[in-house]
Amino acid sequence: MASSIENFWDSLSTDEANFVQTIMGELCDQAWSTSILASIRNNGGITQANKDRMFELRFGYALDRSAVVPRYEIPGEGGSTIDFGFTNNGQRWRVELVRLGETQAVKDATGSSVDSDGIPWTGRVLRTDEAYRAINPHRVVPTLVLEDGTAYDYDQIPALVERSAACFG
Repeated sequence: MASSIENFWDSLSTDEANFVQTIMGELCDQAWSTSILASIRNNGGITQANKDRMFELRFGYALDRSAVVPRYEIPGEGGSTIDFGFTNNGQRWRVELVRLGETQAVKDATGSSVDSDGIPWTGRVLRTDEAYRAINPHRVVPTLVLEDGTAYDYDQIPALVERSAACFG
């Protein structure tokens, strides 16, 4: 079992649990949500262990509430899947959600300690391999990578969104 020091920043709040319980009821008849809902139910319900699934459910719910019909687990490259696909204002989107603390790689890159005053600290080491540097030379988080492989650093995203809105809006 993980210590409270390791997970103090990644807790499941009562508000989050209540919200997820509400939207689970609202989404029970939506085709895109059935596998997420089943996965949550089959893996213990609304628990800390299901935070990644609840994150996906909340994202899909936000799309659904905006009259955007999401598709869940769409085909990706090499037999992999991408969390969501949808079309909005004629623009196709493929979205892979990332929740810190979710993967073994993030766990491996995370260290926790308690300082001399008894205060817990958590640190992260960002990815630095050559493949990541190729798409993110400034090592900025987040980096938006489009279908064609074009990468935009965090500070470029507002200009990209404004340009997209002008083109598609």
